[in-house]
Amino acid sequence: MEPFDDPLAGQFATFREDTLGLVRPAGAADARHLYEHRHRTRVLTVAVGVVAAAVVTAGGGFALADHASGTIPAEHRSASPSPTESPSTAVPSAPPPGGIGGVPSDAASSTPSVPANVRVTSATAIGVNTLWAVGYAPCTGHAWQACPAVLSSHDAGHTWSAIAAPGTAPYTGEIRFANNRDGWVVAQDGIGDHEPADGWGVVYATHDGGASWHVITTLHQVTNVEAAAGQVWATTSGGDLFTAPVGANAFTKIGATGGDGLVVHGRYAYTYPTAWATPTPSGRPDKPALTVAHSDGTTSTAALPCPADTTVDLAMSAGGDTKLVLVCGQTRAGTGQDKTAFASSDAGTTWTALGTPDHAGLITSVASCAAGTFLAGRGMPLRATRDGGATWPVVLNAGVEGGYRYVGFTDDKHGFALAGGASVPEIRMTADGGHTWSTYSFDNS
Repeated sequence: MEPFDDPLAGQFATFREDTLGLVRPAGAADARHLYEHRHRTRVLTVAVGVVAAAVVTAGGGFALADHASGTIPAEHRSASPSPTESPSTAVPSAPPPGGIGGVPSDAASSTPSVPANVRVTSATAIGVNTLWAVGYAPCTGHAWQACPAVLSSHDAGHTWSAIAAPGTAPYTGEIRFANNRDGWVVAQDGIGDHEPADGWGVVYATHDGGASWHVITTLHQVTNVEAAAGQVWATTSGGDLFTAPVGANAFTKIGATGGDGLVVHGRYAYTYPTAWATPTPSGRPDKPALTVAHSDGTTSTAALPCPADTTVDLAMSAGGDTKLVLVCGQTRAGTGQDKTAFASSDAGTTWTALGTPDHAGLITSVASCAAGTFLAGRGMPLRATRDGGATWPVVLNAGVEGGYRYVGFTDDKHGFALAGGASVPEIRMTADGGHTWSTYSFDNS
């Protein structure tokens, strides 16, 4: 439709231009015309960009999501009614390129998928969404049939990616990370007849999120590594305690504590003997002791409340800087042992009784948080007390895994448990304080 031609409007427009021409500075009209031209150009550019983005979203975006992510969904089987989880609002960061045995992937821009039949031996978390795991998987091109594997997840364990693994000889091990860059793997027992190339208890460190690893040559026969508050701590089979800043490789010996077990919280580190020698006819003169170390280098000792003449296994956790839970496993009777639990709120100076869990099973791990105290062990279900030790009901059945060798909590709601056998490729996870658990399986063969 053509616009209506109004002679009066034309006269007013002419009068307006003549009047403004008397008051405008020189060049104002040209500047206005240039502005109008640039404005039309910007509008056209934005419109073209919107159309191009729509085309990518409708077509090419699927290729990126399906083929370049390098992640696979973990098989999800519900072990009990699954908790309802809110979608994560965190933006997952892409793991660095790498492959099994530390061999870089062919394409530097892609991330290798989780290897088939991977078996997880240890897992760690620095938050609700960010987790790492270490294990081993079948491989080719080596004198052995298995290679170490390191996995990472940035969406609470729903999908995993493989990153570079330290060494090539197959081993079981422990993994800990302090943040997105600084982490450690302790290579412990070899698979079959193969030990880690650098020996038993070697510590590998990364300061680039697992893109590369190197051996800490000053540490030998390490049993545990833990990190908190900017410090990393390590214990050895000989009972020595070492520490270093999380971004450094120079470890300082704190002292000979006599403990190979280690828990940390804030600036406190606690060492204790995880296994107490079988009593001899003459008995044992000393009770198992606790060493309390501070990041400033000071240490102190405290007696543990375990019965000296019958205790053979110990497990400890820290629910705060000075809040501890201890479970003493007494003389083993087949696949079971009597157990006594204790709690301390003053860094082990005094202890209060926390009940007696069931006789079945051999203790391996304990975790404490506001949701309760959780006990794991070989040949036993996961148990928890939420009433100060009065009762220890089952919160997760043992199933075919033969129990659980580890239980840990990231916060008061989120935690995970590892099956008792290293041959079981699963992690059990909870998002509601241990009331319900879900199974995430790495068995993608």
